[in-house]
Amino acid sequence: MNYKKYILFIRLSSLGDVALSVPVIQNFLLQNPDVKVSILSKSFHAPLFSHLQNIHFIAFDTNEYKGLIGLYKFVKTNLFTKDFTHIIDLHDVLRTKIIRFFYTFKKVSITSFDKGRNEKKQAIKNKSIQNHPLIHVTERYAMAISDAGFNCELNDREEKFDRIKKDKYTIGIAPLSKHFTKNFPLEKMQELIQQLMAKGNIDIKILCASSERSQLEFLCDADNVRFLNEENSLSKDIEDIKKLDLIISMDSANMHIANIFKIPVLTIWGGTHPNIGFSGYYKNNTINIQNDLSCRPCSIYGRSDCLLGHFKCMKELSSTDILNSIYQIIS
Repeated sequence: MNYKKYILFIRLSSLGDVALSVPVIQNFLLQNPDVKVSILSKSFHAPLFSHLQNIHFIAFDTNEYKGLIGLYKFVKTNLFTKDFTHIIDLHDVLRTKIIRFFYTFKKVSITSFDKGRNEKKQAIKNKSIQNHPLIHVTERYAMAISDAGFNCELNDREEKFDRIKKDKYTIGIAPLSKHFTKNFPLEKMQELIQQLMAKGNIDIKILCASSERSQLEFLCDADNVRFLNEENSLSKDIEDIKKLDLIISMDSANMHIANIFKIPVLTIWGGTHPNIGFSGYYKNNTINIQNDLSCRPCSIYGRSDCLLGHFKCMKELSSTDILNSIYQIIS
């Protein structure tokens, strides 16, 4: 096909935000079949896009191209050689702003998305977020694409997945995230796993990085509780995630990866809040478990400690409530 428009989407990190860009770009491709697309991101993220048709992935790794000079060399070698008509920045950080600056004298239309930083900070400060959800990050991505002059409707966010009655279910559990205030206490997670095991028709797969396995080994004290896989490979993780019936996740990338492949998600929230705009993409296939305290949320992305020292947002969550929600999905 002879394309008249060639789009470069930029989203370098983090894994969860990159995963959230996938359904948006998928909708874009469906609604703009006559447009050529490249995606610029870290090489580790490439498997997230491997199921999308007619895209070109451009890998960028900071270790290979360091500093301003390194960044210019990368752009000159890998981007200037392409005939982009549009650049849509879905990240808007210093590095992507510099990439955009390098295109100042090029005939390329440049658009960046609005992170809503001030809205988020204000919502955290006055706790209005509890009753007034902010715009979801995927909607912000879609708005940037619309600002660039393209169609990008996200009507599939209302989709409901078919749930199949089975004799045995496989549940993935991702117990850890980067920040302390986003983590359900591991002793309570162990209790939850034991209650699930008592049901008798459930296998559990623990999702974690290889560096976290020693910390989580004690959770695998039954024959039907195992780590998802023994490889440190996102491609292998994705293939195994596709086989799950449900994922139980913190506010982390695992929720968003599961959503890409239409796996129902139960997410446990502590110091952050789904109304900030980072909840699961599919509204009707994500259950958010949270404790409605006046101190929540205490941050946008998570903290290394509880500001008030009690961590009630997680410690007072009932495993019974979590179990009942799980059984809504798999029973």
